[in-house]
Amino acid sequence: MIQPKILYAAMTYNALKGHRMAESEKEFKIKSLQKEISKLRLEANMRKSLSTQLSLQKKVADESKAEALAKSEELEKISSQLSKYLSPQIHEQIFSGRQSVGLKSYRKN
Repeated sequence: MIQPKILYAAMTYNALKGHRMAESEKEFKIKSLQKEISKLRLEANMRKSLSTQLSLQKKVADESKAEALAKSEELEKISSQLSKYLSPQIHEQIFSGRQSVGLKSYRKN
C-alpha cells in the first residue's frame, strides 16, 4: 500500500514540477514577446521620425528649387534688359562667363 502512495506523490510532484516549468516557459515567452514588441515599437518610431525628416528635407529642397527658378528668371529679365544697351558681342561675353563684369578699363594702344 505504501508504494502506490509514493508513486502517486512522485507523479504529483513531477506533474507540479512540469507545471512550474511550463509556467516559467510561459513567463520566458511572455518576456521575449514583450522585448520583441518594444523593439518593434522603437523601429516604428524610428521609421516615423525618418519619414518626418525626409518630408522636411523634401520641403526644403522644393523651396530651394523654387527660389533658384525665381533667381534664374530674374537673371534672364536683367539679361534681356541689358541686351538693349550693350553690343551683342559684349552681352554674349558677359552672360556666357567668358568675361567678368568688374570695373576695369582698357587702354587702346
